[in-house]
Amino acid sequence: GGKKRKKKQWYQRRVRDTGPNMILFLVLCLGTVSANVGTDKESLRLSIGQSGLDFASDVSAHMLSELEKFAAGGLNLPDIRGDVDITGLRLSGLHLEKPVLSVIPNTGLNVKTPGVELQVRGNWRYNGWIAVTGSLTLTSKLDLSVTAGAYADMVNKRFATVPKGCSVSYRSFSIDLNNAFYSWIVSFFEDTVKSEIKKAVCNEISGVLRTTLNGVIASIPHEIDIPNVMSVKFGPDANPAFSKNQIDLPAQVSAGGQSFPFKPTGISGVMLPGYMACILLSDYTLNTASFAALQAGKIVERLPNQWVTASNPLMNTAYYQTILPGLYTAHPDTAITYKVTNTRYPTIQFLHQNIMLHLPVNVVLEVAGSKAITASVTLGVSGVVKVNGGDITASVTNIT
Repeated sequence: GGKKRKKKQWYQRRVRDTGPNMILFLVLCLGTVSANVGTDKESLRLSIGQSGLDFASDVSAHMLSELEKFAAGGLNLPDIRGDVDITGLRLSGLHLEKPVLSVIPNTGLNVKTPGVELQVRGNWRYNGWIAVTGSLTLTSKLDLSVTAGAYADMVNKRFATVPKGCSVSYRSFSIDLNNAFYSWIVSFFEDTVKSEIKKAVCNEISGVLRTTLNGVIASIPHEIDIPNVMSVKFGPDANPAFSKNQIDLPAQVSAGGQSFPFKPTGISGVMLPGYMACILLSDYTLNTASFAALQAGKIVERLPNQWVTASNPLMNTAYYQTILPGLYTAHPDTAITYKVTNTRYPTIQFLHQNIMLHLPVNVVLEVAGSKAITASVTLGVSGVVKVNGGDITASVTNIT
C-alpha cells in the first residue's frame, strides 16, 4: 500500500446459490489491496467474478426460448450459386443449451454454447445436363464459441463491445433433398453450405456486438439530473480489464457545472474470490455529492428527537451543574433544546476498515426559549463496517 494508501469502498455479496431464484445483493465491505485497473481519476468500479458469470448463465437458461426466437429471426443465410444453386434458405428451427461464460485474460468474455441445433429449409436446383429442382431440409448440431471484447470509447464517453473471436464446429450435419433419387447431388454443395452457415452465424454475432449491443449501451442514461443541485455524469475511466475469473470496469463520476476543492485519488483494490459482483466507490464520489448537496445550512437538526429523547441527561441543565455552574444557577433543573447546523459540507474518508466522517457544525443551546450558549465545533465520527458471509454489521468506534 505504501505511505499514501489510496482509499476506496467495496460493495459485494458472496454467492452461495446460483439457482433461478437467486437475488443479486451488493453489500458493504472494505479493503485495501493494490490493483492497477484505472487511472488516478477513477472514482467508481464494477467488478464481476466467475460466480457472477455463472449466475448470469443460470438466468439465461430460463430465457432460452426468447433467445431462440430472437436469434432465429436475425440469422441471414445467403443464396449459394454453382453446379447446384441453393436459394431461399431460412432458419426454421433453433434449440439452444445453457451457455458457459468465462474470462479469457487480456482478451474478453468467452461464451460457449454447446450442442446448438439448427434446422434450415430452402430450395435447390441442379444445373447439370438436365435441370432438376426441389426443396431441402438441413439439420445440424454444432458447438459455438464466441469471445467479446470491450474498450473505453472516450469520444462518446461510454464502454463499447467488439468481437474478438468466433468459432463453429459441427457435431453432425445432414441435408435431405426430400427425394432419395437425387441424394447424390448433395456432395456438390455440402461443404459450401457448411462454410456459409459458419460464416453467417459469426457475421450475425459480430453485427450484434458491433452495432446492436452498442446501441443498447448508448441508450442507457449516462447522466442523472438532480434538480436544483447538479447533474451527475458517468463515463469510462480506462479500458475494461479482463483477468483470470474477473472483469473490471473502471469508471469516472463527474458533476456537470461543478468544481470542487479536492481531487480524486483513484481506486485500488481487488474483489475477493468467490464473490459474485463488487461495486467499488471512492470517498471522492461521496464527497462531491456532499459538496453539491450539503453546503452550510443544509443540515439542520433539533434535539430532543427520536434518537436523543427528552429523558437523556444532556437535555437538562442539571447535566452542566459542575461544568457550567452559571447556567445551572440561572436555570436550575430546566429542559434544554439544541439546534445543530452544519457550517460546511461533511467529508468522508475511507481508510483500511474504517469510515471517518468530519462535520463542522454550529450548536445553539436554548433554555426557556432563549439562546444560552453558541459553540462552533467539528464533529468527528469513526466507524467500522464488517461483512461475515451474507451478513453486514456497522458500528461507531469513536466520536469526538
